[in-house]
Amino acid sequence: MPKLVDAARITSPGGTVWRTCAECTNLAPLPPAVDRCDACRLGPGPTAPDGGEAR
Repeated sequence: MPKLVDAARITSPGGTVWRTCAECTNLAPLPPAVDRCDACRLGPGPTAPDGGEAR
């Protein structure tokens, strides 16, 4: 019988496995050499001089 993990591997880009992000602990499809999800690797967007988000 198929398992959920098998379906995740089919829908993920080649070489990626769903693993826990080292920073935020969310599950994400991560290539072998990567330990952080896209959101954590890219970090917050640029901030404005007043500390708010830049537009």
